[in-house]
Amino acid sequence: ANLSPELREKYGRRSFPVRKGDIVRVMRGSMRGHEGKVMEVDYERLKIVVEGVTVRKADGKEVPKPIDPSNVQIVKLDLSDPRRAEKLGGVEVEQAS
Repeated sequence: ANLSPELREKYGRRSFPVRKGDIVRVMRGSMRGHEGKVMEVDYERLKIVVEGVTVRKADGKEVPKPIDPSNVQIVKLDLSDPRRAEKLGGVEVEQAS
């Protein structure tokens, strides 16, 4: 998925693979503008589930609506995995204390 302009400047990259825990902004579709945490990544169907992005079924139940990663922009990366942080070019990782 594309990185936000702030992250592009910080890391010198245009895009980065989406992972569970990242904060993303929906850029296309009926939920455009919504921000939320990535709750699930479906590698078989190549879709992601974002917190708060739901669709109402005919019986009234709210179910998560899968989104294509090309339609979101990463606002905040989850860098708790040191290997993932290393892929960004050795950027210093903030230690959670």
